[in-house]
Amino acid sequence: MNVRDEATDLVRTKIAGARPSAYSLTLNFLPAIHVAGGAALVWLAEGAAVRCALALAWLYLLPPLVARLAIAVFGAPQGESLTQETRAYRVWWFLTQLQVVFNRFGFLEELLRLIPGAYPLWLNMWGAKVSPTVYWGPGVLVADRYALNVGPAVVVGTRSVLSGHLGVKDERGEFRVTLAPVEIGSGVLIGAYAGIGPGCRIAPGEEVPAAAFLRPFTHWLHGQRVKQGAEKSGRT
Repeated sequence: MNVRDEATDLVRTKIAGARPSAYSLTLNFLPAIHVAGGAALVWLAEGAAVRCALALAWLYLLPPLVARLAIAVFGAPQGESLTQETRAYRVWWFLTQLQVVFNRFGFLEELLRLIPGAYPLWLNMWGAKVSPTVYWGPGVLVADRYALNVGPAVVVGTRSVLSGHLGVKDERGEFRVTLAPVEIGSGVLIGAYAGIGPGCRIAPGEEVPAAAFLRPFTHWLHGQRVKQGAEKSGRT
């Protein structure tokens, strides 16, 4: 095999590895099916009150209940460098599609945040553990609503991102994802536009500066990054 053939094979490998699987592509239709199904149900119902109740239940209650069922059956998706063929990845991608409507239309969650305690209650329906005394700044994005553990008296700043996943491509161009819950201790202040990655743990009473980005599995302690497993020795 000459150099040109080797280069061609390498390009083909990268392209093949980067292709979304049939499963991933098929699940992209789930949000549209969710919306269309709800619209049809509301259309067939009689009475304004019944239609309103059905719309709210279909929109806000059905996705978290289905998510909890999936987690109960298949387990919460966790792991590092997962490929599209792994069960954890497939469960995560299914749960992600259940959340797409709320990711696209952020005002739906902002409406819940207007009612004290309503948003944490809704997150807990997904499988999170969130205190009702958390303050959520405008535009906060919780990317994986079931993979979150937040203590009391926490302030989450404007447009910050709490994500239980991080997707990358490996050297062959193949999609890989790391999945782990985000843990935030009591009394924490998350600055505006901060990004908190999967597996991050923020110690109680800490402050994460505005626009800071915490890489996966970072432990934030004493105002600095401490990798998990290094806390005992004091190394950073």
